[in-house]
Amino acid sequence: MDTKIKLTSQLKNKDFSIICNNCLGGYIYQYYNIEYRTPTLGLFFLSKDYIKFLENIKFYISGKLEFITVKESIYYDNFKAFEEEINFPIARLEDVEIFFMHYKNKEEVIDKWYRRLNKINWNNLIVIMAENETCDYEVIRKFDSLPFTKKICFTKDEYPDIKSSCCIEEMNKSGAQWTVELITNHFNITNFINN
Repeated sequence: MDTKIKLTSQLKNKDFSIICNNCLGGYIYQYYNIEYRTPTLGLFFLSKDYIKFLENIKFYISGKLEFITVKESIYYDNFKAFEEEINFPIARLEDVEIFFMHYKNKEEVIDKWYRRLNKINWNNLIVIMAENETCDYEVIRKFDSLPFTKKICFTKDEYPDIKSSCCIEEMNKSGAQWTVELITNHFNITNFINN
């Protein structure tokens, strides 16, 4: 049996929407070879903006994307050193910034973002955060306190008091990338989605 078909057949639940702060959500859909049901694909949020977005998700999701230049970003000082490498669209939803790193232009962002908004299954949300360099304990603690039934925070270190965390220690290695294959060494994503 083809691996993709086998993985898809293990899912009892295929009508779910992943909200994620980086590309990991998209990788999960690709891993199971199922239709995207979320606009948060091929992009990233800085962690404090992601928490703000999740705290009032329906408000932000109903907003209009406003495109900005890297110099207009409130995080410009963080990006100044590698400004020339940022050749992808950046948009604001109210006071939250989203970096569409895997999109060619704003037209592609507009098309995919608004089309996928209509596919969100609000009754079956899976909320994921993958720790990045803008995370700290306070951000992870805030994520843990959010009132989503199905949430997981993949971290680089152990946080015994954070109920929603799962440590992926390999992410502490230089140049490590979040992948589904790496996560499945520590966490059963299929069971998490199904249950």
